[in-house]
Amino acid sequence: MNFEEGNKFLVHWFAGWAEGLAELDEQSRWKMLEACGHACARSYTVQVFRAAKEASTDGASFLTELAVRFPEANYEQVAPCAIRVAYRRCACDLVELGLVTSPLLCDCSAANLRANFEAALGVASLITPSRRGIGPMTITMLLRNTLHAYRARTHA
Repeated sequence: MNFEEGNKFLVHWFAGWAEGLAELDEQSRWKMLEACGHACARSYTVQVFRAAKEASTDGASFLTELAVRFPEANYEQVAPCAIRVAYRRCACDLVELGLVTSPLLCDCSAANLRANFEAALGVASLITPSRRGIGPMTITMLLRNTLHAYRARTHA
């Protein structure tokens, strides 16, 4: 099988996967996408978040470092314990390759974000991922809870 044939196969395979995913109950779908998000984080994004944390001196410089490393997102501290992350475009490799188009994949992105912040800051117990997709308010609340947990741990 050459690359073009393989790519066609994957497009069809992921279309079937998305159809099956849509038929799962919400809890089962979340478990599956949470595992996907954590696997994606282990592939490389956790290392990027950790590097951003190591290169930063405080919360503001951490957000600056993240923005440099992930230019498809805006990181904005909107309150002392709240950060808003807004994506200009979906940065999921499967979406970028055209293999997945389902908005349900946003739950995978929420789980990925949780895993990344947990790895970088060492806490995520207060992060509450959305099971209905990820939007500005969801991301703000995720990161607000992360900052609360981080500050509680480091007394910052």
